[in-house]
This record gives sequence, structure tokens and C-alpha cells, in this order.
Amino acid sequence: MFSKIPFFSIVLLSLMNCNSQKTENSGSSATTEVSDSGEISLKTGESRLLKDSGIKITFKSVSQDSRCPEGVNCVWAGVAVAELELSGTSSKPVNVSLATMTLPQQNLSKTAVFEGYKIELKNVLPYPKKGVEKGDYSIEISVYKIAENRDENTEITTE
Repeated sequence: MFSKIPFFSIVLLSLMNCNSQKTENSGSSATTEVSDSGEISLKTGESRLLKDSGIKITFKSVSQDSRCPEGVNCVWAGVAVAELELSGTSSKPVNVSLATMTLPQQNLSKTAVFEGYKIELKNVLPYPKKGVEKGDYSIEISVYKIAENRDENTEITTE
């Protein structure tokens, strides 16, 4: 009787360990593959790998959100800025800020070019509402190939 208890305890602990590893691996930091062009939605901390190009896009955070809340009259619409990390197969990760509108006087842009691909911020969600605290953010971006021959050097520009 007593010899069965340690055996079953070990089996039970092993199963619990497997389950906790599954939970850790299914978190939002997992990278999923998508096509090299089109619309992509990302939650904070989430990554996407562009299949053919090997470019990895990670949504790090929203560093600024001054958008006018729904139901409030504001002097200007405001802007949200998303922080992304871009990395390629032959380049080190680079941090890029994309804004909901291009404001050259504040060095803010909706787009960036990375290794022959144009990345454009389309939306930052949720949109602010009066009296509602900001929750977890998600973004919608567009990614399009702009050049047939990629230069081996990483080039990041904002337009």
C-alpha cells in the first residue's frame, strides 16, 4: 500500500508540471507566422513572424495616448503612439514608434520602412471613453513589400 503512494505522487507531480508548461507556452509572447503582406492585429507583448521575409514584429506597448475620449469635445483629436520591435534574419532588433497620425513637428509618423517592407499603424484599440480607464491595448497594422531586391543592410525610415 505504502509503495503505491510515492509512485502515484510522482506521476501526479509530472502531470501537473506538463500542464504548467503548456500554460506558460500559450502566453501572449508566442510568435505566430503570417503572410508577408496585409493586415495584422497584435495585442501587447504579442509577435508575428512574416513567413517569407523572416521579419518579426513585436508590439511592445503604447507609450502615449492623448486621443480625445468619445463623448468629449476637445481642441484637437490627439494621438496614440505604439512601440514596436522589428527584427530580421540578418539584423539586430530595432525599436520603432508608430503614431495614429503623422506629425513631423513632433517626429511622429504612421509608417516605417524596414528591410523593404512598409509597416503602417492603422488603429490603436480600445479608443478612449470618458470615465473609463485604459485597458490592455491592441493595434492593427498593415505590412506591404515595397521593393523586390532587399538590401542586406537594415534600413529604417519613417515617412
